[in-house]
Order: sequence, then C-alpha cells, then structure tokens
Amino acid sequence: MTARHLCPLCQHETELYVQINRLPQLQNVLYATNAQALASPSVDVAFRICNECEFLYNPEFALHDLEYNPDYNNNQTASGTYQRHVAAVTDLLTQTCQLHPQSRVLEIACGNGYFLKTLQARAGLDAVVGYDPAYADQYGLDNAIVKDYFAAIPGDTYDLIVLRHALESVVEFEQVMQSIAESLNETGWLYIETLNLDYITSSGNFTCLSHECSRYFSLQAVSILLRQYGLKVRQAVELFDRNYLGVFAQLKAPNSNVTRKIDFLNTLAASYERPVIWGISGRAITALTHLGWDANKIRYGVDIDQSKQGKFIPGTGQEIISAAAAIDYKPDLVLVSNKNYLTEIMSSFPYQTTFATIDGEFCGTN
Repeated sequence: MTARHLCPLCQHETELYVQINRLPQLQNVLYATNAQALASPSVDVAFRICNECEFLYNPEFALHDLEYNPDYNNNQTASGTYQRHVAAVTDLLTQTCQLHPQSRVLEIACGNGYFLKTLQARAGLDAVVGYDPAYADQYGLDNAIVKDYFAAIPGDTYDLIVLRHALESVVEFEQVMQSIAESLNETGWLYIETLNLDYITSSGNFTCLSHECSRYFSLQAVSILLRQYGLKVRQAVELFDRNYLGVFAQLKAPNSNVTRKIDFLNTLAASYERPVIWGISGRAITALTHLGWDANKIRYGVDIDQSKQGKFIPGTGQEIISAAAAIDYKPDLVLVSNKNYLTEIMSSFPYQTTFATIDGEFCGTN
C-alpha cells in the first residue's frame, strides 16, 4: 500500500512535486579542499506539494540533524543589488511598523547581522537584539546578537520581530513559532520574508529548492500557518522580482478590543469642550449612534461635500457644516472618521488643535 502524505498545514492529500538527488545537507557550507567537498554529506529529497493550500515541503526533513556553525556562509552583502533590496525592505519596515528610536526590535536567525545593522541605522533605533548560532562578530553587533537559537523569555516582548529566510529552514519550527507569538507585544509586528512558492511553481525554477529549506509557502499557506499561533496577516508584498514574499502579521485582536476602543473614545470626547467629527460617512454615523453622541456631546459634523452641508445626521441630529465653518468654530478636538484623510484635514487648519481618528490609531496635534 502506498503511504499517504497529508499536508502538515491543512491535512489534505499531497502529491510529489519533484525529486532532487544528492542535494548537500547544508548548501551554504564551503570546503577547503576538493576531496572534502566531494565527500560532504548529501541527501535525496522528494518534495511534495499540497494543491489545496499551496504549500511545498520535504516530509523527511526531520530525519536529518542539521548543525549551523560559523562555517555556514550565506552572505550576499557584496552585491549592490542586494544592498538596495535590504535598504528598501528596512524602509518599508520603518514605515509600516512605525518604528522610532525606542522601538524594541528582534531578528531571529540574523546571520551576519547586516540586515539588523541596516535596520538599526535607517530606522534610528537605539538598540536591537539578534539570535543566530552562526554569528561571527560582524558589523559591530557582538553585544546585541546572541549566538544561540531563539526562545521566548517571559515578560520580554518586542514591537517588531523579523524572521527573514529562516521560516523555510528553522530547526525547532513549532517551538520558534510559539516563542514568536509569546514575544510580541499587544500591537507588535511580525515580519516574515521567505522564498515565494508562487514564483517557484509558476517559473518552474527548481534551483530555489534545497534540503535545508524544508518548507516553501504561498501567501495562503503563510496565513494558515500564522492562524495556528494566533497571528493574522495584515499586509503582504512580493519582493526581489517576485523571488521573495514579505508578510506583515500581528496578534489577532481579542473581542475585548472593542470595549477598550469604546472606553477610549468616550474618555477622549469627554476631555474636550468643542469637539467636531469630520467626514460624515457610514463610519462617522455608526460611531455617533453607537456611542450615543448627540449634538450636546459633538456639536457639528463636518464634510467638504457641499450636497451634505446644511443637512443633519440621522439618529444623533448634528448639523453638517463646511470645512471653512468648522475652522471658524475653532474646535479643540477634531475626530476624523477615516485616517486616510487625516493629513489632508490637518493641513486645512491655520492654527494648532488636537486631532484623533475614531479607530484610535492616532491622537495628536497638527
């Protein structure tokens, strides 16, 4: 009877994708002599694919004992193309994760530290933390990088955890993923960069496959994996001419977040004497009616659409006024119903006042 191979992510039947023979057990270990290189350990690998969740894997990977040490060399930093890729990704991380000097950032399997050092410099981070047993004191991070595999430390949480080109090959896979979930703070980000299975299968580029990389993910497969650890994909992007997949994820918000958001908005509105709400759409109307904010609580609604001006909001009764009238009213708090318009609205005011988005993501002055 033929053995069944069920997908470890979704438990559906898998099929053989390709068998590649005599793959080096570790592809990035080079040898001093020809004889040593020819005698290096190799493995025949039968890669299987799940067409249900688009996940490719090596089911025999766990049978082989891999040991990463300073002889392992996957350095690409001599290339200007690679340097530009790293710069672009670190800038994307800085913007998406809203990094600032005090942000706590961890990179797991950080290699020689080049990416971590670049991220620290471009984001202006005061400090960073890295883990990699093969780190060899490069880039001046010997006090920041632990030469070991990562494990969660109780109470030690981060604003951003980076896992680049390690999801494919991390040895204690389940333990590392659980440690990541335990090490993110409530609003923290996980950034995963991994080989893009959609690129591999569409191009037929079998050279992307290796023994040490035992897992290859599509975006669908990454989403399924992260859900198992209480994480949710927030954003994804294809990188490096589609070769790589970049995924941003956060802890799934508990239902109690709704109660906290309502408490935040009620406390905020009660702290000001002349609040208005700007952008009279479904979001604003839902907020006003659910929170019970009538015209005694929020005096005016504001909208630049002339067809709405002079009319009244259903359920709560606020008159809708123009932007000019709102500026003349001199509100001490402007509640913005959609944060995509925040910059535009803030720039309309010739004086300083307080702005907040009703999703609670921003509160500050112009």
